[in-house]
Amino acid sequence: PAVVAAIREGRTFATNGGPVFPLVTIDGKGPGEALEPGGDRPHTVRAEVHSLHPLRSARLYRRGETVREFEVAGKRGEIVLEETRHEGRGERAWYVVRVEDEKGNWAITSPIWIEPEATVSMHGMEAARLGLSPGDLVEVASPRGAIRLKVRVDDGIASGTVFKGTPMMLAYV
Repeated sequence: PAVVAAIREGRTFATNGGPVFPLVTIDGKGPGEALEPGGDRPHTVRAEVHSLHPLRSARLYRRGETVREFEVAGKRGEIVLEETRHEGRGERAWYVVRVEDEKGNWAITSPIWIEPEATVSMHGMEAARLGLSPGDLVEVASPRGAIRLKVRVDDGIASGTVFKGTPMMLAYV
């Protein structure tokens, strides 16, 4: 049950099977969790990397783009990496850490989300079909519970679906 809950909540990382394990937090929040932009306050990214073999690389990605390449070449065991990041008010972003050892074993974390407020994203055509506009409050329900969220229109979302937080929380409407 705990493993299934972790997968559903996005508290995971992907690996090609090698003995390299990244554990990352931003201001104490881990993969699958969300936090609000800091505005004037910086965010602290902290990664503990555990590796049996010497590392080749460790990178921090923001929205799919490398924002920091850490100096880890040849290091092994437990390595602690830290980075300070600033997100402006209202900015949306996500961060992942990807590490690779000298033998080609790699791992990448699930995203940690930076969201200005809790929203549910849907395609513009879907919002129009349902009579919704950006900012409208809607109730999103599942067998596990319900939550009221503001609508966010994003034409990158497949029509017929809604999205909240992590890719594990995709639903058809």
